[in-house]
Amino acid sequence: MPIIGRARSLHTLLTQRTDLASGTMTALRDDLAEFCTHPAPTPPGLEPDPT
Repeated sequence: MPIIGRARSLHTLLTQRTDLASGTMTALRDDLAEFCTHPAPTPPGLEPDPT
């Protein structure tokens, strides 16, 4: 599974955990959401092979 998919899964899991309401967990969920929305571009030469 690509990294974005794993990050989305982790974000979903953390969002469902109402017992994890600390500021650190809130920041982590927000950071994961931002990462999934605006991932870094793939560096040249690391693009997947189209074949």
